[in-house]
Amino acid sequence: MASRRLPFLVGIGVSIAALCLWQGLEALKSDRIQQKIDLEAKSIKIELTGEMKERFLALVRMTKRWENAGKPSQQNWKQMQR
Repeated sequence: MASRRLPFLVGIGVSIAALCLWQGLEALKSDRIQQKIDLEAKSIKIELTGEMKERFLALVRMTKRWENAGKPSQQNWKQMQR
C-alpha cells in the first residue's frame, strides 16, 4: 500500500516545488522589470531637468540683455530667432 502512494506523494512534492520555483522566478522578473522602469524614469528626469535648466538660463540671459540694452526691435528679434 505504501509503495502505491510513493509515486503520488513524489508527484505532489515535485509539483509543489515547481510551483514555488515558478512563483520565485515571477517575483524576480517583476523586481527586475520595476528596476528597469525606475532607472529609465530617473534617466528621463535627469534629461528633462537638464533641458529645462538650459532653457531657463537662456531666458535669464535674454532678460539681462533686455535690461542692459532695452527691448530689441522687431527686425532684431526676427534675426535672433533664426
